[in-house]
Amino acid sequence: MPPLKQGETYPLTEETVPLTERMTSPPSHLSEAELITLMERHGIGTDASIATHINNICERNYVQIAAGKSAEERVLRRESQRASE
Repeated sequence: MPPLKQGETYPLTEETVPLTERMTSPPSHLSEAELITLMERHGIGTDASIATHINNICERNYVQIAAGKSAEERVLRRESQRASE
């Protein structure tokens, strides 16, 4: 698209602005360790309160811990992702 001055118009057609179709996908599930890393990186909680925060988001059904996994492999799934599986 060329630079425009105030008040100028530019015709938007398929020839001037090519259309592309792409598919998106949701982000992958986080492991509990990845969530803790992100919380620490963003300054959420302290070492003593992180377990409480994770417990709260589980109790509020924001995420679900996948059953049958060891503590290192537990995956947190968002509510919207559970409905689609």
